[in-house]
Amino acid sequence: TYQALADLASSITDAHDYLHEAVKTYVRATTLDAKSFDAHLNLGTCYFQLDHKALALQATHQAIKLNPTSYQAYTNYGLIAEYMGDYDAAISAYKTSIELESDQPRILLNLASAYMRQGKFRLAMNTLRHTVKVRPNDAEAWLYLGVCCFRQKYYTDAINAFQNAIRNNPRMPGAYRGLGVICMYQYVSDRTRTDLRDMALKAWEYSLQLDPNQNDLKELLAVY
Repeated sequence: TYQALADLASSITDAHDYLHEAVKTYVRATTLDAKSFDAHLNLGTCYFQLDHKALALQATHQAIKLNPTSYQAYTNYGLIAEYMGDYDAAISAYKTSIELESDQPRILLNLASAYMRQGKFRLAMNTLRHTVKVRPNDAEAWLYLGVCCFRQKYYTDAINAFQNAIRNNPRMPGAYRGLGVICMYQYVSDRTRTDLRDMALKAWEYSLQLDPNQNDLKELLAVY
């Protein structure tokens, strides 16, 4: 109940107060029953929300030991590990979670994100292709796929991915930015394609309308 109240709290201070009470209660529960999977799992979640990452990882690892077939425990472990910058551990946990429960498109997105953080864009691209296949309306997955295709020099696929991101979320500045980058990149390679330059500038201008805090993009607009 304390944990639920933290989610409903009207201020960060109140949320933290409720989470601290939840932690005390879960710790007491694990003292009374050291084999309580739910207590350890939820304790890890509360620690993570309080930014006690090492304690969160420890509690979640204990939950996995108690129930090694829980996909949710592996998902939580992956989230914490990724937040801590341990992408190898995050990838391993996400993959195990998906093996235990395949119907987790959001975790596929997390897996792709971890791959991207490691610079493994081909692996991320393959994961994202599967993600958009099962979730064709996921604008964020299309956005990430566009970035990966661009990094792999699949420019036509990248444009298609960014356009699908925009189609599913017309107010996504990153998708317009990415589309502009590809069009401008192709224009620089072939200066006769002024249509691509114009398309890039239009996309960048709209991206800035949606998110004005892109100073590097303002500089690119000034150059071109």
